Amino acid sequence: HTSAGFGAQIMEGLGMVQAPGVLSPDDSIALGGNTWNYDLSVERVEDLAATYIFALPSWGDDPMMGIFDGPLWSSSPALADATLVRVEGTPRAFVGEYALNAHALIDLVYREVLGLDPQEVDPNPFADWLPQSRIPSRRPTMRLILTAALAALALPAAAQHCADGTRAFEHYAGTTCVPKNPQRIVTLQDQNALLPLLELGVVPVASVGHVLEDDGTVFRRTQNYDTSEIAFLGSYRGPTDREAVAALQPDLIVAAPWPDGAYEQFSPVAPTVVIDMFDQPLADALMQFADLVGKTERAEALGAAFDAAAEETVAALGDRLEDTTVSVGIYDGAEERFYAVNEVQAWQMLFEALPFPRPAPEEALGTDREYRSMEVIGEHAADVMILVTFSGDQNIFDANFEEFIGHPLVRTLPVAQAGQIVKVNGAEVLGAAWEKPTAGLAAFSEILLRDDLNRDLVAE
Repeated sequence: HTSAGFGAQIMEGLGMVQAPGVLSPDDSIALGGNTWNYDLSVERVEDLAATYIFALPSWGDDPMMGIFDGPLWSSSPALADATLVRVEGTPRAFVGEYALNAHALIDLVYREVLGLDPQEVDPNPFADWLPQSRIPSRRPTMRLILTAALAALALPAAAQHCADGTRAFEHYAGTTCVPKNPQRIVTLQDQNALLPLLELGVVPVASVGHVLEDDGTVFRRTQNYDTSEIAFLGSYRGPTDREAVAALQPDLIVAAPWPDGAYEQFSPVAPTVVIDMFDQPLADALMQFADLVGKTERAEALGAAFDAAAEETVAALGDRLEDTTVSVGIYDGAEERFYAVNEVQAWQMLFEALPFPRPAPEEALGTDREYRSMEVIGEHAADVMILVTFSGDQNIFDANFEEFIGHPLVRTLPVAQAGQIVKVNGAEVLGAAWEKPTAGLAAFSEILLRDDLNRDLVAE
């Protein structure tokens, strides 16, 4: 692995010094390798000379591990004093920039370098999340991990090394050296990666998207942009063909937390970052996108425009905002069920900007979608019921408005009898972009400003 490999960076961050024979990413590329690893012939085994050598098996059964038992190894004076650490299992911890991978590497240093049982280190800087079997939704950042480890080891920290023309970028999966001026970006999500870049004026070379029922393809939520020159890489649901991505020679790959595993799969192809728009406010995620591609001024202007539009909308609504109970949901006609829209992503920004009252079952919703039987639709009584439909870019829930208002249980609701069930096009108001909640402000205010609304359908 090169000096920029994740395992090397963690160990360097713990105060260890990389051996002189370890190549930089630039030297590796010059010799036919890549940013993260390069090949050596067995005859050059002495280039590995170091105090500690961590020997990793490949992703499968690897006879290469036998070289460490061979004559070239045992007869080399340069390796006579080296301590060989045979790493069991796959080398995943040395590749994937995840919190638990960093923990595994630090455990390795505790055991093999310091001779300590990591479970018995007192105080254990990882005690709060050590027992967890999977990475928590809010992962500790690499900086936090190294800070905790350094406190326990009392070793000086070292800054992350990045090759010329790149910089360290912190993201959901860790810290990655990314190009300062990326030119060939591939996105592994459309509405949660492609869209925010398009809004910033950055056009990736390729992206995943959505495959329609008629086998047509579309990049969801991007109807306001020209995407004709963006190569289609298959469904956002995955799996995405890594070879197809590699053939595009990207210099940056941008993924979302879902589907899982994108970081580990695509990091060997090009620098890969994962930007989370689920566990953090969407506004923060959008600023991360802007930072990644050097468009922070543009993002700040978009954010300021949204704030101004929200303030203007609230002022225009006046008392009508708090006097109108609003239910917001999505109907699945095929299963005769619905779910109340929860406060995540663009909805969170919209609902925080327009704090209208919602029916009791729609308060304090979690972040996960919760489908409900139509038998409880009466519990969602409201002065206005907004049904979110999607048209043109998803081919799902498209024709459900007429089905919904014609449902026997819906027809009995006072809001239906008053003609105050209205639809909003989700393609216009949902997605990871400032423009979406901004459009939501306009759509909702148009409904709530209607003079003919009966705002007394629900007893306060």
